[in-house]
Amino acid sequence: MLHAGSPQVEAREEATIQVRRISKYGVDTGKNTLASPLRLDVKPSSHEAGGTHTVSVAFLSRASGVDEKCLLAWLGPGQPFIKLEWTYPEYDYPKWTTRHLVLPDGPDDHVGLSGGTGFATRMFNHVQSFPSAATLSSSQGQRFSSTRHRRAIPQNSRKSPPESTYVGRPGRSYHGNWRQQRYSPFHSPLRDTPPAMSPPSWDDQSSVYTESVSTPSSDLDTGALSPSPVQHPEPKQFGDECSNRRLHQQLQIEALGQQRREAEELFAQTGDTSGLLHVMASAAEANGIWHPGGLPRF
Repeated sequence: MLHAGSPQVEAREEATIQVRRISKYGVDTGKNTLASPLRLDVKPSSHEAGGTHTVSVAFLSRASGVDEKCLLAWLGPGQPFIKLEWTYPEYDYPKWTTRHLVLPDGPDDHVGLSGGTGFATRMFNHVQSFPSAATLSSSQGQRFSSTRHRRAIPQNSRKSPPESTYVGRPGRSYHGNWRQQRYSPFHSPLRDTPPAMSPPSWDDQSSVYTESVSTPSSDLDTGALSPSPVQHPEPKQFGDECSNRRLHQQLQIEALGQQRREAEELFAQTGDTSGLLHVMASAAEANGIWHPGGLPRF
């Protein structure tokens, strides 16, 4: 669902685009740019999906002000390609870069997109529907923080760790004042004093990993009561549903990973970004495939 006031591009193949930059396809030597910056509105034509994007020499001549013969000489022999960088009018983001085969014939407004602008429209609407970082920060109580820009902690607010630590698993130590940062697999806060854990067991029917929990007698004897320990539900209550959901998410991750590798290979060979944009649009609709820090699992 889009947020109130979020703009949407009309989902039709003939949506107008705005060309921002035109350059020769290939290694960027600093002399590949034909025209930049631009704000040239054009209504692209659509042809069969899976084909090659096209552009006419007449359009390039009109956009750059260079004679058509000079353009053809600059592009070189064979089948020359041009890169177009474009957005939707009045928006600077998202921006698409597509590779176009230069056609010697065609009108001066011919820009052909394989499959039309449907993929770009979907991506644009997904981007506009994402909440801003400020909205996320306020709604989640600043639970998630950027890994690149961590908030500085005032010196007077630092607390020394307790003298004793509890090592529940190899390589991990837990302190009493970290309770707010630790959650059980079912998103319930863990107690200050970690419970003793017995060796892991596996349920034969649901194959769900569980840990048995016991209450240390020292808490009850001394009267230093902590929040109630985590009560793990019986595996049989959620085993099948949990296993099916994890299997579905794993299949999604594997499929998106394969699509991403194919799209990256296509981009490396041809410079076409449509495959990557399609993967991003598909990933935006999937659940459980993003790490809390924002990185993909695929």
